[in-house]
Amino acid sequence: MAEATALASKHQIRPLPFQPARLKGLSERLIVSHHENNHGGAVRNLNRVEEELSRVTKDTPPPIVAALKERELTFQRRDVRTYRSGNHTQACAFGQPLLVLDMYEYSYALDYGAAAAKYVDAFFQNVNWDELERRLEAAGKAAEDLRR
Repeated sequence: MAEATALASKHQIRPLPFQPARLKGLSERLIVSHHENNHGGAVRNLNRVEEELSRVTKDTPPPIVAALKERELTFQRRDVRTYRSGNHTQACAFGQPLLVLDMYEYSYALDYGAAAAKYVDAFFQNVNWDELERRLEAAGKAAEDLRR
């Protein structure tokens, strides 16, 4: 799975961009604990999930890949990434699709029957790569803006 290898990296916990002791009505202990444990846990878990995704091959059972991609979505940090969504049930918070491939049977059965891979090949032959590049650049800028 080339995209997993390309995206696998070691995310780091970023320091808080403010002084937690200066907040009104919230203790420094509460904020630091949440940052270190909740946010930090998500970052550590994202790293673990990406390590597992980097080991995915064409022989990895689809339910394993689906579970890993779901966990990746859970722990993501709004970066430009490749996600999957099953049964219209998951979506990345603040996500903006760059390219969407519908893999429900109704999408390809009339032309390709059970040959879903041929449908995927045809889909990619029709992608407007210039438009996709424009969307990718805009998403990268938006991700940078969110980090500020």
